This record gives sequence, structure tokens and C-alpha cells, in this order.
Amino acid sequence: MPGLPLPPRSADKVRLADWLELLALRAADRNASIGDLEGALRRATIFHRNSNSSIENKCAEVIFELHQRAKSAAYAYPFEMDGTLLRLRDDPENFIAYVFCLCLSYFGWENKKGRKLFPDRLFEEL
Repeated sequence: MPGLPLPPRSADKVRLADWLELLALRAADRNASIGDLEGALRRATIFHRNSNSSIENKCAEVIFELHQRAKSAAYAYPFEMDGTLLRLRDDPENFIAYVFCLCLSYFGWENKKGRKLFPDRLFEEL
């Protein structure tokens, strides 16, 4: 699907959880599942083709990370967890600060000389 973020080239659970959240934000059905992650990991070169247990363990780590985010952020979390399904809430515009920080986390920010945009100032505006 065009416009969807590419999966990270890292097996880091935080990066993978960020990717699933971004996937849910961009998906037409407003959700992402651990099945989406499992498929991406199977296609990636991060894991060997026959390492099903490694992929399953990584998916379990990511589920735990997402549940921790939902628990920690409570009502400030723009997603709902339903088992292994991550679903965007009906009012995502109420979570602009979270989405902004999610994008900074996933895509990063490099402060280059002469830049006119500063993420810390944009965050203050939010």
C-alpha cells in the first residue's frame, strides 16, 4: 500500500512497535496487527528463514511493548489494543503530541546547521 512506512531494518522492539503504530495511522482500515509485523519480519533479512521461534519471540516482545505504552499513556494513547490488533481511536486529532513524538522517534531528527525548524519548539506549540 503506497504511503505506508517501511519496516525498520532493526529487530529492536521499540522501533518495531513504532512501526506498527505508524502502520495503523496510515492504513485504510486504521489498524495494524502482529500478523503484519510477522509478515514483515519473515520478508526481512533480520531473521534467518527458518527462525520461526525468533520471529514469534520478537512479536511477543512487541505486543508487550504496545501493551506497556497503552497502560502508561492511558487516555493519551491514540490506539486501542485488542489482543494482537492495534486499532487507531476514532479521534486521532486529539493525540497530535503523541503522533509528533512517535514520528520523531521513528524517523529521527538531525539538527543541521541553517535549519529553520526545531522539533522542540514545534512540540511546545502543540
